[in-house]
Amino acid sequence: MLERTGLSPQVLLMTDMLQGIEDKLELLADAQDARLRKLEDALADWNDRVDAIEAKVRGLPERICRAMLHRRDSSVGYIPEDVEIAIHGLAEAVQASLNPTPVAVPNTYDTTSSISDTDMLDNNGSDVEEAPPKRPKLWRRPPAVQPLPSTITDAVVVEASHRQFQWPNGAWRRVPPKWALPKEQCRTMWVYWHRGDTATQIGRYRFLSGDDMQRKADKNGLSTLRSVMMKIDDAALSLVPYLDRLPKLSLRDFLAVFDHSFRVLQKTHTRVDTPRARRLAFPICLMNFTRLVMEEITRMAMINSLIPSEDALNDLSDLDLVAIFDGAYFIFVHRHPSGHFMGRLRLKQTKYESLAHETPQAWRFPKQTTCRLLWEYWFLGDGFSGIRPFGLIDTAGVDFADTTAELRLAKFLVDNLIDLAIDKQLVASEDAVHAMNRCDCMEVFDHVYPILFEDHPWGNLKSGGLTDMPMELYLWTDVCEALRHVRTSTTSTVEILGVPAQLANIERATDLSPSIHSIEGHSKFIPSTRKAIPTPDEANCPFLWSDGSRRQAPEDWSFPNLVCRDAWVGWFHGDLANQIGPYRLLRPLDVHTRDSKMALNNTRAIMDALIQIALARSPVPSEDALGNVMPDKVLRVFDAAYYILARPSVVHVIKDATSP
Repeated sequence: MLERTGLSPQVLLMTDMLQGIEDKLELLADAQDARLRKLEDALADWNDRVDAIEAKVRGLPERICRAMLHRRDSSVGYIPEDVEIAIHGLAEAVQASLNPTPVAVPNTYDTTSSISDTDMLDNNGSDVEEAPPKRPKLWRRPPAVQPLPSTITDAVVVEASHRQFQWPNGAWRRVPPKWALPKEQCRTMWVYWHRGDTATQIGRYRFLSGDDMQRKADKNGLSTLRSVMMKIDDAALSLVPYLDRLPKLSLRDFLAVFDHSFRVLQKTHTRVDTPRARRLAFPICLMNFTRLVMEEITRMAMINSLIPSEDALNDLSDLDLVAIFDGAYFIFVHRHPSGHFMGRLRLKQTKYESLAHETPQAWRFPKQTTCRLLWEYWFLGDGFSGIRPFGLIDTAGVDFADTTAELRLAKFLVDNLIDLAIDKQLVASEDAVHAMNRCDCMEVFDHVYPILFEDHPWGNLKSGGLTDMPMELYLWTDVCEALRHVRTSTTSTVEILGVPAQLANIERATDLSPSIHSIEGHSKFIPSTRKAIPTPDEANCPFLWSDGSRRQAPEDWSFPNLVCRDAWVGWFHGDLANQIGPYRLLRPLDVHTRDSKMALNNTRAIMDALIQIALARSPVPSEDALGNVMPDKVLRVFDAAYYILARPSVVHVIKDATSP
């Protein structure tokens, strides 16, 4: 054989050894693959089991609470706090007991294996380390709600008029020396924030400042706490008129406000908007406004001779700098016309692209808010950002196109609420709401908001795609979408007026109740300004209804289905047969049925568009002057205005314009 192959015995021996090593390596790889497959199958089975059990356990508290609330023989209207804590504790205990069963992993170095120890050596003779299998990431449960400390009671700490704790250096502060900021859950910290700490006799944390803290970690913690509490306070303002009323509530009601506000905060904020220290301690959208406030306070300090110049502030110590700020801020709040104690700050912006703007430079319209908070912003303004009522903001002073569109969308919702409020005789006009104080303004919303869902002329808003949840938790953008969906699906009476179908969609195509101005053959869609319908005198309300009130139309009268030409005449001259005055003076409360209210609103939208065109193209000075024109001349004005309105070159959404 040696003569036939021509190889030496050493080469043949080496070849046999290499072949044996190669065979053993293949066996080792097959064994490792089998072990890994077995381990992966075990982990997959375990993960499926854990996911199924966790899904059931997570819904356990809600199922128990729901069952308690739906018991017919139960008189409990709410879930007590101790019961809810016990239920959550049960869920946590069940989840904690689901420890995975240890999976028997075969020992790589088992002596019973067919692979010898020498097979586990690399080329250098050292042991080959087997990488441990990675543990799969399981769902991370949120921390359980901890009970409140026993020191928290119904008592509220009353702050002293001065700083009552003296430090070793002789300074007086609001907290004792070497005091550390507690690190508790938000629920506990919210109690300290608005009610104080009765155990240490420290007042409400919301009045603490960084000057009261000794350690830098406590100063940073207070800044983080303030940013989170402000977010919860914003959500709580949907339940209480102002924050100073919170300490006057009982502890039970106070915690109920927190629980509701925290749920609203969780539902209305996405993961990226979750309160974090770095992002919320100094919001980017307020940087410009903060700079303006600091400039104004610095100017107050120089005018009142607190400092000789702005550069002198750089040479002051921290204590002197804080003292200068306290003095200038007091002057700014109590003496300056732009300042108002515990209210909105209205500053004239002087360094924003050399123009006067009504909003900070980076301000965006708040989309993730409830309807109640939008109502407050619209009529009372945003005190935190220092922006005046949103309903008074001129869109020319807003930088971003999406913010302008959201302002118009919000106006669409507010206009619907105002129409319902006027219909139910809650207010006389939108201007009357602007003149109200905060309590009366929010009371109007609380009355009219349920009507929006229960008795809207367009139909049931639940059919507009709203989810099954309490109506106070809906975002205002979702309610707007539901309104527009219901309006689109409702059979419109505009087509009965003889208006082409394309004209009936003008409102939808131009995004929110436009007015049409046609000048020299051009058309421009701009937001219509709401005109308050004057409240008629009792002499002009000859019809007595069954509830004892006097209206401008009989109770059994329905708004007629007229062609557009006849509706124009009735708009200015009324219905002589039924002794009803001009339709333009009718209010929604003067008609009884929902169909009549909807027909009146739709007719008003078309008539307003025609009237604005007529006023722009005819010598008639005002709408009231049109009412004094004879019917034949009024029809001439209508013919000219309708021709412009229905012309395809003017209204681009019209493709087949027909004559009236």
